[in-house]
Amino acid sequence: MTVQVGNGERTLFWRDNWINGSPVSRMAPYLFQVIPKRITKRRTVAEALPHRRWIRDIRGGLSVLVLRDYIRLWQVLADMHLSMDSDRFIWRWTANGTYSAASAYRIMHHGTIPLAGSRWIWKNWAPQRVKFFTWLALKQRLWTADRRRRHGLDAHDICWLCDQEQETADHLLVNCSFAKQIWWNMLSWMDCACTFPMPMELHQWWKPIRQMQVKERRRGLDTLVMLILWCLWKERNARLFDNLSSNALEVQDRIKVDIKLWIDAGATRLGCLRHE
Repeated sequence: MTVQVGNGERTLFWRDNWINGSPVSRMAPYLFQVIPKRITKRRTVAEALPHRRWIRDIRGGLSVLVLRDYIRLWQVLADMHLSMDSDRFIWRWTANGTYSAASAYRIMHHGTIPLAGSRWIWKNWAPQRVKFFTWLALKQRLWTADRRRRHGLDAHDICWLCDQEQETADHLLVNCSFAKQIWWNMLSWMDCACTFPMPMELHQWWKPIRQMQVKERRRGLDTLVMLILWCLWKERNARLFDNLSSNALEVQDRIKVDIKLWIDAGATRLGCLRHE
């Protein structure tokens, strides 16, 4: 936010960006350090500029660096004068200079790398911990065997669900033969199309599954996918930590119970999948 100074009554002399878009604290950093904070937080341009009253704010001994900044600031302010107009604050991230929450949100995310599939998680209904778990799964941050090995930790390398291949997040949740059986049966039961063309990453499999549904059903499908991912992860952890193993039918029955509970809790789009 830069300031176009008018009468200077709303602009802080030492802190605001009022001199060619920069604050005094950046132009004269060593001088700024000898100004008490209580003064920098309240001294306005209207108070400081007339008769060079800003000089009275300086405290303590003056080093060579402080004197250099003092002379530089004196020269910059020599030809500045206040007017009768009000100060105008200019937001640099919009064309008209007016602040908006949308523009602030955009600039906050400027330069970030979007995560494929993140909108499918955060724009849909699911318990917060399930959303966070799915987000970690998309980022390959689940503590599966491959990640534990990369961090020098002991791990059971073989998948806990199929007991056939190396355990990774993508294998466990999508490419595992046990997981595929669950996916096929549950998506078919919910009248959703499903395919497994080849081993692939979670978001690469999820995207075409979404595209196979009509637009009105996609948000419900996203919630269903998160629910099934969560149940597969819980089954894996039950086998690892509790030595309890369920077959595919038992896992499917638990998923059906959870579907009903989620619908009762507010997942209305999930409830629409079997009624459209």
